[in-house]
Amino acid sequence: MHEQPPQSESDTLPPVARAGRYYFAAFVFYLLLVVYGSLVPLKFRDLPADAAWRVFTHAFSRGVSGAYLSRSDVVANFLLFVPLAFLGMGLLTRGGRARWHVLWALPLLPTLTAIGAGIEYLQVYVPARNPSPRDVAMQACGSLLGVMLWALAGRPFTRYVHGLAHHTRLRRPDVQVLGGYLVGFFLYQLMPFNLTISPAEITRKLYNGQINFVPFADPVGYRPYIVFAKFTLLVPVGMFFALWRPGRRVWAAVGYGLLYVVALELAQLLVVEHFTSVTDVILGTGGCLLGGLLGAMIASARGDAAAQGAGGAESARAAGDGFWGRWGWEIKFALTALYVGALALLRWWPLDFRTPPRGLLKQAYAALRVPMHHLYFQNPFEAFTNIARDVGWFMVVGLLLRSLWPNRSRLGWLGSLFLACVLAGGLELGQVFVSRVPDVTSILLGGLGAFAGILAQPFLGRVFGLSPGKKAAGGT
Repeated sequence: MHEQPPQSESDTLPPVARAGRYYFAAFVFYLLLVVYGSLVPLKFRDLPADAAWRVFTHAFSRGVSGAYLSRSDVVANFLLFVPLAFLGMGLLTRGGRARWHVLWALPLLPTLTAIGAGIEYLQVYVPARNPSPRDVAMQACGSLLGVMLWALAGRPFTRYVHGLAHHTRLRRPDVQVLGGYLVGFFLYQLMPFNLTISPAEITRKLYNGQINFVPFADPVGYRPYIVFAKFTLLVPVGMFFALWRPGRRVWAAVGYGLLYVVALELAQLLVVEHFTSVTDVILGTGGCLLGGLLGAMIASARGDAAAQGAGGAESARAAGDGFWGRWGWEIKFALTALYVGALALLRWWPLDFRTPPRGLLKQAYAALRVPMHHLYFQNPFEAFTNIARDVGWFMVVGLLLRSLWPNRSRLGWLGSLFLACVLAGGLELGQVFVSRVPDVTSILLGGLGAFAGILAQPFLGRVFGLSPGKKAAGGT
């Protein structure tokens, strides 16, 4: 008998059985983005249904030729529905598995046209928007192009994405967690998705200083908090590229991280409220560099040997366990101290300590306001950003503190939570000595974030393959 030739990775992949589910999730998510982006800035007016219908029918009675013409709106509406139609075809054909899959375009095209007309009707309730039949016509043309693209490349695209998702390196839990952060952070940076492709709007941003090519010369200034945030938020991105790309991990983190940051800044160029700055590229690339160093350290500590043979894997694993077992606790303690020190610097900057003019007790008593009171007077995006900041900062504190204790120690859970709450309260109340009014909301959100980090630490420890150091492991 002759031996069978070795099969490639693509030959051994299972059939794309769940493609329809993935296309359904992508279709719904993108449709929500389309509706949201069409109704931004979400400032509605009270209008009776019959009056809204009259406004809508009057706008459409003028026809396509009589509607207001804006070249940027024409292009935007055309491009907006191309991905929607492509994803819709993937949903209806279950990734191209259905017979006569191109015929599914017959019910899809009128459905998408009806969705576009419905969005235009909702714009009647938004004073900043004008419903137009031209928009619906261009959306229908974009839908037709999306269907044509699916007919040409739908099945190969589905197979390619399936093969990419089942790649050996992308199936590792640590890479998947960091990859989720990679995508989520990119989308978050584009909020509130008030997109524009109008050359006039982009020119206005340039004149208003929202596009800056001079490093560290942005009109908004750079406080320590802004520098710290723009630097540290890109650290997981660098870790992703370092763990995803074996070999020269640090260089991969810097190179791919630079491309990621540049793509993010170019995307923010199309968001009306956002800034595009060379400074963000510099700080983001620096964060990717630090993430690459941490990723290389993690890979070395746990003995990754993806690029080595099977014989070298065991020796690399043993060497990694020896290094991490010897120095793991000290490394995590140093990272914890540095991170808490950075938070103290941010909260107390410019470190101009003095006794409160109206007394220490009165200044501290001013912090006893109703929780979430100040968030009520902010717009949803600002409130979400502030909540995410306070929770995220101390989620890292909880992760780091919990990693210093044995995995199965109940004292570790309680001790980590107690120390994190003490740090959250101390850092916030310490602002009375720098002429600021502390806020109990930040303390509560910090405690909540620390609790979430403590709960997530065992899972992330298993994901990244790091065990407690020698001092922590001794108590297990």
